Amino acid sequence: MGQPVLEPESLDRDLGRCLRRLREAREIPLAMFARRIGVSDADLRSYEDGTCCIPVRVVRRVADILGVHVIDLFRVDAVPDAEPPPTVH
Repeated sequence: MGQPVLEPESLDRDLGRCLRRLREAREIPLAMFARRIGVSDADLRSYEDGTCCIPVRVVRRVADILGVHVIDLFRVDAVPDAEPPPTVH
């Protein structure tokens, strides 16, 4: 089976956390990254905090600028401190 994906309930939070980690790992300041993906600083902050859903068009720009595949932004193992998906018995 493929890589585990994030659960819908935590998707915004974990996607935002992954985005922030990748951005910070590349040492891109928030304001500069927001400008490059075409959103305001406040919007980017809300995406990274998981308080706002990231539009698909923005997810594509984020992946392009960070040099990753879009699917990598949704992988559980891309976010080390994300809680693993619940085990279904």
